[in-house]
Amino acid sequence: MGIGLAIAKQAASEGARISLLARSVDQLQKAKESICQAYEVEVSIFSADVRDYDAVERAINEAGSIDVLVVNHGVYYVEEFETQGLDVMKTMIDVNLMGSFNVIKAALPLMKDRKDKGPASIALMSSMAGQVGTYGFAAYSATKFGLRGLAEALQQEVLENNIHLSLIFPPVTETPGFEPARKTMPEITKIISSTSAGMKAEEVGKITIQGIKSGSFSIPCKLDGRALVIATAGLSPQRCFIMASLEVVFAVTASLVH
Repeated sequence: MGIGLAIAKQAASEGARISLLARSVDQLQKAKESICQAYEVEVSIFSADVRDYDAVERAINEAGSIDVLVVNHGVYYVEEFETQGLDVMKTMIDVNLMGSFNVIKAALPLMKDRKDKGPASIALMSSMAGQVGTYGFAAYSATKFGLRGLAEALQQEVLENNIHLSLIFPPVTETPGFEPARKTMPEITKIISSTSAGMKAEEVGKITIQGIKSGSFSIPCKLDGRALVIATAGLSPQRCFIMASLEVVFAVTASLVH
């Protein structure tokens, strides 16, 4: 199971109306059937490539009102920067970064015009590779670091509309796409990845929904991820006084050690 389906199932378990967007109609239909078999909720599916803004806009307008937008799509190819092809790098940028721009830009008018004006959320699926650069992930990390800049700046623009941004930072996650990628990883990357235990997609899905509901800007999925959130907080929005205090203390301590 992928993270996107896991998030959708967690939301469905809490009674949410679900709209799924992906390229493959077959995979969308299977996902819909999987959700509907487990939960009595409304599930709509829309086929579009996130790189095609017009197609994304049509799908989102057809989907209608949006309270929570989860931008979960992404691709990754692990290879040393020097040997990785520019075409592969461009694919990651086009899907992970430009695709996120397209989805959010298409959804924003609907989210701003929602009738009840209650709180709404935009959640971006980043990665622990979007918190700290890792060997073999140079281009991929660049796309995930880019999502942080997008989220921090966009939060300032949409706060008056009662729209809250969240960034999720999952570690290595057991998904259908992970095993093929692991086989082609550089050996150094495999060693680094093995130092942090992976997670199941269902765990990431549950933590994601909990984090969105709590209004958190940064949503780590494990203890080491929480440590990275504190260590790399910078000027990111912080809605919890305790965590803000920890970030300040850590920053001062790190400065003294340096």
